[in-house]
Amino acid sequence: MNRLVWNNDMRTGNQEIDYHHLKLFEVLSALNRSIDKKKSKKAIGETLEKFVATLLHHFVAEEFLMITKAFPEYHNYREQHEAMIIKTADLIQAYRDGDSKAKVELAIFLSEWATAHIFKEDQKFFSWLETKTNFTGA
Repeated sequence: MNRLVWNNDMRTGNQEIDYHHLKLFEVLSALNRSIDKKKSKKAIGETLEKFVATLLHHFVAEEFLMITKAFPEYHNYREQHEAMIIKTADLIQAYRDGDSKAKVELAIFLSEWATAHIFKEDQKFFSWLETKTNFTGA
């Protein structure tokens, strides 16, 4: 599996959101290690549950911030988040149902999505927020 590496270029300027992103990367790295080491289905399942809980917590916080700051693209982000949740749930179910390719597909999808979302989509929101409100990350 590809190794996920957090770096300062991924920072949004918001400590809470940056912390969430770091935690998501940590859990995804743990998932990749579990798959590489051929851990049990139970162990991988526990890591997936931790990822989903972390992801949902993050989405709630991010969307709350978007709503409170009246971000005009909020609904687009909400749709992206919903699509991510649905795809993740579908892949997890396929893995639980015994699809041998699902765990690798899931790890690749989650890693690519997280990286692209943080670098592209989240940066758009925080750039907008900074220009609109002189946002300082607090």
